[in-house]
Amino acid sequence: MSRRCKWTIVVVVAALICLAVSATAVWAVLTPSQVKGNQLATLAFYANDIPVGWNPQGLAFDGTNVWVANSYGFYPEGNSVSKINASTGAASYYGNLDQGPCALAFDGSYIYVACYKGNFLDKLNPSTGAIVDRWQVVGGPRAVLFDGTYIWVARYLDKAVTRYSKDGNGTSITRSVGAAASALAFDGTSVWVACVGTNSVKKFNASSAALVNTYAVGSQPYALAFDGTSIWTANYASNTVTKLNAANGAVLGTYAVGSGPYALAFDQPGYSNGPVTDPKTYMWVACKNNSMLYKLDTKTGAIVGSYPVGTYPAGLAFDGTNMWVSQYTVNSVAKIRAR
Repeated sequence: MSRRCKWTIVVVVAALICLAVSATAVWAVLTPSQVKGNQLATLAFYANDIPVGWNPQGLAFDGTNVWVANSYGFYPEGNSVSKINASTGAASYYGNLDQGPCALAFDGSYIYVACYKGNFLDKLNPSTGAIVDRWQVVGGPRAVLFDGTYIWVARYLDKAVTRYSKDGNGTSITRSVGAAASALAFDGTSVWVACVGTNSVKKFNASSAALVNTYAVGSQPYALAFDGTSIWTANYASNTVTKLNAANGAVLGTYAVGSGPYALAFDQPGYSNGPVTDPKTYMWVACKNNSMLYKLDTKTGAIVGSYPVGTYPAGLAFDGTNMWVSQYTVNSVAKIRAR
C-alpha cells in the first residue's frame, strides 16, 4: 500500500471518529425526549416509500394491512385501492372501483370505499378485494366512517351527511349540514362533521342522528380526529389545528402548523420510557402545501417534531407502530416509524 493511501485511510478514520464524538456530544446535551425527537426525525428521512396507484388519498388500517384509495386514472393504477401488508410492505391492487375513490373505512369485516366522482360507496371483502356491494351516494361522497353500528358518509357537494346500516338495506337518514361536508370523526357517542364552507363542525348523536350543536373552528376544516378526549380539526386556509372539548365543543386551543394542514391521525398510546419526560399521546398533521408532517403533544398542542414527506401529503393512518402518509403527486405512501 502506498504512503498516500495510508494517509487517506487515516484521515477518513479520523473524520469518522470526529463525527461520532460530535454526535455523542450533541446527544449528551439534549433531554431524553429531545433525543427521541431527533432520532425519529432521522428515521423519517429513511422512511419506506411504497409505490401505489395514481394520486393516493385516503388511508385505513384493518389490523394487518394498510389500504390506500387511488383516486385517478384507470385500473390498476387508478380507480382502485392498494392493500399493503403493514409488516412486509407487500402491495397489491384491487378494482375496478367506481370513479374517484378518495376515502376508506373498516368495520371489522369489510372495507368501505367512498368514490367521489362516481357517487358510489363500494364495499369490499378485505381478503379477496372483491366488491360485495355497491350503494349509490349522490353528491360527492368524500369521507366515510364506521361508528360501531352504522356507516356514515359525508356528501361534499350535497352539503349533507347520510347514515346507513352496515348492509345498506336498512332505512338511511340524511342530515343537511349547510356547507361542503369534508370529514368525519366518532368520539364514542357522537359523530362530528367538518363543514368547509362555514368554517365549523357539527356534532350529531350517533344513535338518533339528531343534531347536537354547531361549533366554530378555523378556516376550511378539511380533516377531523378524536384523541380520546378532544376533537381536532385541520384548518387548511388558517394553517392551524383546533382542539375542541368533545363533551361541550369548547375551544381548548388553536395551534399553528405548516402550510395547508389537510390530514390528521392520532398516535394513540404514544411511545414512552417514563411519564415525566415523554407525553403519552400525539396528534399528527400532514400539511399539503409545504409537504411536511408535524407531531403535536395532545395536551399542550406544542410541535414536538416536524418531518419532510413526499409532495402533497393527502392522508394519514396509524398502524400501532408506524405512521403512514399518502403522497398524492408521487404515487406512493411513506411508512415512518413512530416509536
